[in-house]
This record gives sequence, structure tokens and C-alpha cells, in this order.
Amino acid sequence: MTNFNKQNEEVKDSLDWEFYSLSYIQRTCRNWYEFMTSFPELNLRRMPFTLNSISRILRCYSYIFHWRDTTYKLFTPLGGAIKSVELIGNQRAQQTSFWSDKVIQVRSYPLSLAMIKGIPVPEYKLKQVEQFVANKLEGALKYQQQQAHITYNYRELQKLERHGLDLRLAEECHELLRSLKLPITSAHGDLHIENMILVDQEIRIIDWSMYNPNGSFVTDYIHFYNFAEAVRNNESWTVSIQKDQDFLRFLAQRVDTEPVLLKAIYTLNRIAAEASQFTNTSLLPVNQIDKYNSVLNHIVTSIKQNV
Repeated sequence: MTNFNKQNEEVKDSLDWEFYSLSYIQRTCRNWYEFMTSFPELNLRRMPFTLNSISRILRCYSYIFHWRDTTYKLFTPLGGAIKSVELIGNQRAQQTSFWSDKVIQVRSYPLSLAMIKGIPVPEYKLKQVEQFVANKLEGALKYQQQQAHITYNYRELQKLERHGLDLRLAEECHELLRSLKLPITSAHGDLHIENMILVDQEIRIIDWSMYNPNGSFVTDYIHFYNFAEAVRNNESWTVSIQKDQDFLRFLAQRVDTEPVLLKAIYTLNRIAAEASQFTNTSLLPVNQIDKYNSVLNHIVTSIKQNV
């Protein structure tokens, strides 16, 4: 079975951003002291709250707290736009036959979203999670296949050119995917173990801010396993997706294509989705753009050599 064990280092190193998301920290740190000590540069004995620590918190998009049977996701000023996107994604997902029974309805307040409280998936339930993902794939394969190009917004890639994205590589990858077809189911966009909770022992999916009505569960399936690989090895998803992995070979057989083409469609989807989270794309860290260029170069080269 895939190792989904959660580690505190996941919070700081596996997500690629220079921002620390308290929604992740909330699941991995048991209390405020443990959270603050996850920043080794802070001296808590001298001052538990420093300008640096407060600045880090304010630079988060959101954080989560619980009150009785309700979970609240409070958005900072930086996360205001994401609040609207997440609410819309949640509402749209509820209207689809593919996702509706796994969506928790959220209530909107001026600074927050609220939903029924669930619990993180415990380790003994991981087989159930993997079976859930396998069942969703089988359901997805019954949907009509369409051109894979419609699963990502190419304009989001173009916006990144002025920030250093090598658009030539993105265009080559885009062109090399013209023959690929996928079942169009809509996609969660960020499906992984941390975005799943248990409510009355049933799996429910949270955080629909990357919901894509034109997406395919195929890319969700890839992200579920690729995210786990990235966390396990404390690396970026842009590194883990370059590897030859068993789940990619299995998936390629099921959709009748080559693993490298699945890597390509996942990568373009992921870059476009991450870019869409920023109202100002200049906030994307420069090293993240470098990672995008590196994975695109690897994939384009691999496609030309193997397909």
C-alpha cells in the first residue's frame, strides 16, 4: 500500500510555496506551541510572537479552527479571492452526479466558510481511501472521452510567461497532447489524503478551490498518488511526476495511452490550476517557475524520445 503517513515536514517542504498554510498545520500540529516550534528560527523562550511569525501567519491564505460540531475556515486578506473560488467550486461540485455524494455543503460568512466537522483519515482507514479512489476511476472510465486539451486553461499558462515560464515548452507539450483523449468527469483539482475527511465514517472531500468543471478524474487520480510520493520523499510534485511509477503504468493501460502523456496532461493541469489561485501571478515564487520549466523540459524531451 502507498505510505500516506503524515509528517510535520510535509507542512513546510512538500507544498512548494513560500507560504505556510495553517490548514495543513492544523492537521499535523497538535497545538499552537508545536506549530510555533516548527519554525526553528524562532526563539519561543524569548518571545512567542515575533514580527516574523506574525508576518508568516498573515501571509497565509487561510486557517482552520473547530468549534463544537462545526469547522470554520477563516480567510486572511490575501485569501479573500480564494474564498469565493472555493465556495463556487463547492456549489458546482454538489450539482454533478460524479461528486455530489462526497461534497460537504459549506456556509458562507463575511470572513469564513463553515461546514460540519469531520476527522482526518486515520491510518487504519487508508485501504478504504485507496478503494474509494479506485472506484472513482472505474466510474470515470464510463464517461465519454473528449480532447484532453479542454481539461486545462491554456491562458493561465500564457500569463506566466512574463514571470519566467518558458512558453515554448508549454506550447510544445500542448501540441504533443493533441491526440490524447480522456473521460471528462469534472475534477476536484487537488485530490489528496489531506483533502479527505471522515464524517460518520464516510469519506468526504473538502477544499474545492481548484474545482474544474471541464476536468477529468484521471488527473485527480494521478495527483492523489503523486502527492503521496512527493510527501514521502519530501520533494516537489514537479520532481515526483518525472519518475516512472507503477500507478502511471497501470493508469496508462486503462486509458490506452502512454505514461509520459499522462505526465504531460497532469503537469499542464497542475500548473494552470496553481496559477489560477493567484489573483496576482507575480506572487508565484520564482523557484516555482523554475520547477515548472524543469518538469516541462523533461516531459517534452521524453515524449519526443518515446512516443
